[in-house]
Amino acid sequence: MGEIIVAVGSAQYAGTFRNPFAFKERELMMRAALEEAHLEVLDIVPVKDIHNHQRWAEHVQASVPAYEAIFTNSEVDRRIFEFAGERVMKEWFFERDRYEGKKVREALAAGKGWKELVPPAVANFLEDIKAQERLQTLKEKGPFGEEQ
Repeated sequence: MGEIIVAVGSAQYAGTFRNPFAFKERELMMRAALEEAHLEVLDIVPVKDIHNHQRWAEHVQASVPAYEAIFTNSEVDRRIFEFAGERVMKEWFFERDRYEGKKVREALAAGKGWKELVPPAVANFLEDIKAQERLQTLKEKGPFGEEQ
Protein backbone atom coordinates (compact mmCIF):
# COMPACT_ATOMS: atom_id res chain seq x y z
CA MET A 1 0.00 0.00 0.00
CA GLY A 2 1.24 3.51 -0.79
CA GLU A 3 1.15 6.57 1.37
CA ILE A 4 -2.28 7.62 2.58
CA ILE A 5 -3.56 11.18 2.85
CA VAL A 6 -6.93 11.65 4.51
CA ALA A 7 -8.92 14.67 3.36
CA VAL A 8 -11.58 15.74 5.85
CA GLY A 9 -14.42 17.52 4.11
CA SER A 10 -16.65 20.18 5.68
CA ALA A 11 -13.66 20.94 7.88
CA GLN A 12 -14.91 24.42 8.76
CA TYR A 13 -18.05 23.10 10.43
CA ALA A 14 -18.45 22.09 14.07
CA GLY A 15 -20.96 22.39 16.85
CA THR A 16 -24.02 21.02 15.03
CA PHE A 17 -25.58 17.57 15.17
CA ARG A 18 -24.54 16.95 11.57
CA ASN A 19 -20.95 18.10 12.27
CA PRO A 20 -20.49 17.90 16.04
CA PHE A 21 -16.69 17.78 16.13
CA ALA A 22 -14.09 20.37 15.20
CA PHE A 23 -11.50 19.37 12.60
CA LYS A 24 -8.83 18.87 15.28
CA GLU A 25 -11.10 16.47 17.19
CA ARG A 26 -11.83 14.52 13.99
CA GLU A 27 -8.11 14.41 13.24
CA LEU A 28 -7.33 13.07 16.73
CA MET A 29 -10.01 10.37 16.40
CA MET A 30 -8.69 9.29 13.01
CA ARG A 31 -5.09 9.20 14.21
CA ALA A 32 -6.10 7.12 17.25
CA ALA A 33 -8.06 4.65 15.10
CA LEU A 34 -5.31 4.39 12.48
CA GLU A 35 -2.63 3.86 15.12
CA GLU A 36 -4.77 1.19 16.77
CA ALA A 37 -5.11 -0.53 13.37
CA HIS A 38 -1.33 -0.22 12.78
CA LEU A 39 -1.85 1.92 9.67
CA GLU A 40 0.40 4.82 8.80
CA VAL A 41 -1.04 7.96 7.30
CA LEU A 42 1.11 10.60 5.64
CA ASP A 43 -1.22 13.45 6.56
CA ILE A 44 -4.77 14.39 7.54
CA VAL A 45 -5.80 17.53 5.68
CA PRO A 46 -8.80 19.82 6.28
CA VAL A 47 -10.85 20.64 3.19
CA LYS A 48 -13.48 23.34 3.53
CA ASP A 49 -16.81 22.72 1.85
CA ILE A 50 -17.44 25.21 -0.96
CA HIS A 51 -21.01 24.06 -1.78
CA ASN A 52 -20.26 23.96 -5.51
CA HIS A 53 -20.33 20.57 -7.24
CA GLN A 54 -18.87 21.98 -10.46
CA ARG A 55 -15.72 23.18 -8.67
CA TRP A 56 -15.43 20.52 -5.97
CA ALA A 57 -12.84 18.25 -7.64
CA GLU A 58 -10.70 21.27 -8.56
CA HIS A 59 -10.99 22.59 -4.98
CA VAL A 60 -9.91 19.26 -3.46
CA GLN A 61 -7.00 18.99 -5.90
CA ALA A 62 -5.83 22.44 -4.78
CA SER A 63 -6.31 21.64 -1.07
CA VAL A 64 -4.62 18.23 -0.88
CA PRO A 65 -1.06 17.16 -1.76
CA ALA A 66 -0.72 15.19 -5.02
CA TYR A 67 -2.56 11.86 -4.97
CA GLU A 68 -3.15 8.88 -7.23
CA ALA A 69 -6.65 7.77 -6.27
CA ILE A 70 -9.75 8.85 -4.37
CA PHE A 71 -11.57 6.77 -1.78
CA THR A 72 -15.00 8.09 -0.86
CA ASN A 73 -18.23 6.81 0.65
CA SER A 74 -20.18 9.60 -1.06
CA GLU A 75 -21.90 8.65 -4.29
CA VAL A 76 -22.06 12.34 -5.25
CA ASP A 77 -18.31 12.76 -4.72
CA ARG A 78 -17.67 9.54 -6.63
CA ARG A 79 -19.49 10.92 -9.67
CA ILE A 80 -17.82 14.33 -9.40
CA PHE A 81 -14.31 12.87 -9.29
CA GLU A 82 -14.97 10.30 -12.01
CA PHE A 83 -16.30 13.08 -14.25
CA ALA A 84 -13.11 15.05 -13.52
CA GLY A 85 -11.08 12.08 -14.73
CA GLU A 86 -9.85 10.98 -11.31
CA ARG A 87 -9.23 7.36 -10.38
CA VAL A 88 -11.94 6.53 -7.84
CA MET A 89 -11.67 3.32 -5.85
CA LYS A 90 -14.92 1.42 -5.37
CA GLU A 91 -13.82 -1.72 -3.57
CA TRP A 92 -13.27 -0.36 -0.10
CA PHE A 93 -16.77 0.10 1.31
CA PHE A 94 -17.09 -1.67 4.64
CA GLU A 95 -20.64 -2.11 5.93
CA ARG A 96 -21.53 1.50 5.08
CA ASP A 97 -25.14 1.04 6.17
CA ARG A 98 -23.99 0.05 9.64
CA TYR A 99 -21.19 2.58 10.13
CA GLU A 100 -22.73 5.63 8.48
CA GLY A 101 -21.96 8.80 10.46
CA LYS A 102 -25.60 9.70 11.01
CA LYS A 103 -26.27 6.32 12.63
CA VAL A 104 -23.24 6.66 14.87
CA ARG A 105 -24.33 10.16 15.93
CA GLU A 106 -27.88 8.93 16.64
CA ALA A 107 -26.59 6.01 18.73
CA LEU A 108 -24.19 8.28 20.61
CA ALA A 109 -26.94 10.79 21.39
CA ALA A 110 -29.17 7.94 22.59
CA GLY A 111 -26.34 6.50 24.66
CA LYS A 112 -26.93 3.00 23.28
CA GLY A 113 -24.94 0.75 20.99
CA TRP A 114 -22.47 3.36 19.80
CA LYS A 115 -19.30 1.78 21.18
CA GLU A 116 -19.59 -1.15 18.79
CA LEU A 117 -19.75 1.29 15.86
CA VAL A 118 -16.35 2.89 16.48
CA PRO A 119 -12.86 1.55 17.17
CA PRO A 120 -12.02 1.24 20.90
CA ALA A 121 -9.51 4.11 20.71
CA VAL A 122 -12.23 6.37 19.30
CA ALA A 123 -14.71 5.23 21.96
CA ASN A 124 -12.19 6.22 24.64
CA PHE A 125 -11.65 9.61 23.01
CA LEU A 126 -15.40 10.23 22.76
CA GLU A 127 -15.87 9.34 26.42
CA ASP A 128 -12.99 11.64 27.41
CA ILE A 129 -14.57 14.63 25.64
CA LYS A 130 -18.07 13.78 26.94
CA ALA A 131 -19.36 13.42 23.40
CA GLN A 132 -22.61 11.75 24.47
CA GLU A 133 -23.73 14.86 26.35
CA ARG A 134 -22.63 17.07 23.45
CA LEU A 135 -24.61 15.01 20.93
CA GLN A 136 -27.71 14.95 23.14
CA THR A 137 -27.65 18.75 23.37
CA LEU A 138 -26.93 19.22 19.67
CA LYS A 139 -29.70 16.80 18.65
CA GLU A 140 -32.22 19.02 20.41
CA LYS A 141 -31.04 21.93 18.24
CA GLY A 142 -31.40 20.01 14.95
CA PRO A 143 -28.88 18.95 12.27
CA PHE A 144 -27.69 22.48 11.50
CA GLY A 145 -27.83 23.95 15.00
CA GLU A 146 -31.34 25.38 14.93
CA GLU A 147 -33.71 24.83 17.83
CA GLN A 148 -36.33 22.19 16.97
